[in-house]
Amino acid sequence: MLIKNNYLRVQLDGGPANQRGIGTKVKLFCKGQQFYQEQSPVRGFQSSSDPVLNFGVGKNALIDSILVIWPNDKYQKLISVKPNQSLVIKMADAGGRWNYDTVADKNKSLLTQTILPGVHHKENSFSDFAVQILLLNYLSRQGPCIEVADVNKDGLEDFLLAALRAEWLNFLCKIKTILFHQSPHLHL
Repeated sequence: MLIKNNYLRVQLDGGPANQRGIGTKVKLFCKGQQFYQEQSPVRGFQSSSDPVLNFGVGKNALIDSILVIWPNDKYQKLISVKPNQSLVIKMADAGGRWNYDTVADKNKSLLTQTILPGVHHKENSFSDFAVQILLLNYLSRQGPCIEVADVNKDGLEDFLLAALRAEWLNFLCKIKTILFHQSPHLHL
């Protein structure tokens, strides 16, 4: 049994410099639900997908609003859109500038830096491009692997830093009075 659900197809027109609107963000709002897609038809080397964005909106008979944010930060909002149609949305019709600033207190830092004594990462000299010349960047040089767990069962999170293959594992144990205590290297 085939169930009939509603949909909306959105075709973007970004003007002569970006005809398909690559990089445009489209958000649909329906009865408390939010649907999101970004126009990025590239799926890998020599691969692509349909440049028309397809949204399935289930049984919703009306889309409350559509928010379109273009790559140049102009945006437009469509209200009370009927589903089961194809829309062509043009960047030329966009109005104001979208503000991405969602941080309540700009002076408050979200992250803090802590330097762990005796922990130094050494990168390997392997060249990914010697094996796969079409890669966009190094995949083997993305830093050490870090795992967080309560290894010694004391109720505090411990860190396990994995280094180069066949080199060492660095186990950092959190102690209540000291930030971290470094355990001896574990050789593989």
